[in-house]
Amino acid sequence: GLPLRKPSYGNWESSGLDGHMGGHYLSALSLMWAATGDGSVRERLDYFVQELKKAQAPGGYLGGIPGGREAWNDIAQGKLH
Repeated sequence: GLPLRKPSYGNWESSGLDGHMGGHYLSALSLMWAATGDGSVRERLDYFVQELKKAQAPGGYLGGIPGGREAWNDIAQGKLH
């Protein structure tokens, strides 16, 4: 729900799985920092997590699937389709 700083990438990123590549980027940064201890990688990782927190703050949910909050609510209630 935050305004875009730049246009979205095409394909999955603009057709319902917005943030998909961000998940890969988060994993890559985490693994790279764990493997190298490189401070510049840690700075990027910290920045990325802070931006995710900003996106999560308004509604308390952050997910990469359309209607994700509703989907998880359904799952919690045993409604698996």
